[in-house]
Amino acid sequence: MLYLPVIVSLFALVFAFFLIGRPEIKKNFSIIRERVVSYLKKQYKPIGLILVILFFILWLTLGFKAGLGLLVGGVASGLAAFMGMIISRDTAIRLSIAGLGLLTVSGFRILTQDLTALMALGVGASIITIFAKFSKRIQTKAALTANLFQTYLVILLAPMILSTVIFPQNPRIILFPLILASVGILASIMATFFNGVYKGLVISTLLAVIGFWLVVQNFNFGVRVYLAALIGLAIAWAMFITAKGRKLRALPIILISIGVLASFALAGIYGLTITALAMLSLIGIITFKNYVLASAGLAVLVLFLIFTQDIASSSKLLIGAMIIGIPYKL
Repeated sequence: MLYLPVIVSLFALVFAFFLIGRPEIKKNFSIIRERVVSYLKKQYKPIGLILVILFFILWLTLGFKAGLGLLVGGVASGLAAFMGMIISRDTAIRLSIAGLGLLTVSGFRILTQDLTALMALGVGASIITIFAKFSKRIQTKAALTANLFQTYLVILLAPMILSTVIFPQNPRIILFPLILASVGILASIMATFFNGVYKGLVISTLLAVIGFWLVVQNFNFGVRVYLAALIGLAIAWAMFITAKGRKLRALPIILISIGVLASFALAGIYGLTITALAMLSLIGIITFKNYVLASAGLAVLVLFLIFTQDIASSSKLLIGAMIIGIPYKL
């Protein structure tokens, strides 16, 4: 089970590149590739220099693993922005982000087994997002992609970090969000074989409902955590239904608020992180911009609530969490 998220993430990336290779988008890829590569090389040179400097600073202050986490997070976020620029099909972009995000977190955890390093990973991704926020024209899609990638990382990392505080006697629980994310990615991939977004969303949701239950049972969680995950799926549906309705703009906020209260009542702050993760698990099928905004909102809430836990007593982790949250304030 330790390597399952890595396997699923690699499969998602391969599948996304399969989608890119289809004739209808291959032409667009060839046309914009050279222009985008040239632009991003120029854009990311100063960011790369900053990452290298911060890498050495963290290495000297928090250790090599923390510095490496920052560097890996930054490179992965930059790669996500790059993919957002050269891939014209939204489904392929979202699957690439999900696969890259899951691979980055799960692979780096296996490599380091270090909580501070995982937090530094999120900080590195945040730095790229901050720069991408200041975008013009061609940068806009890169900024949105980097923002979604960083949000995905935060929502993956939050329950992992909290599990070390809430379930200190059961280190296996740290794998729970990674397995849930794996189920969501596989469900999204299956949905691509059905025509129409609505049909694909129905299929992916049903698969996620079944898969989440199996994962919850495997980790010996009760029904409350499972219901928290289902609330996340319900919020994802709300984002889908209200994406194009201007008169329904207030409805997602109301539904998210109800969902937050319900998940917190069911399973506390950990249940809330699982709700956010379940909502983002269908990343491969939900409407893009609306989904990013809702996900970012929940990510901010999750980060804020982490401050109220015992983990806030660690100044290093608290500072890291604050830095991760900077892009949501810009």
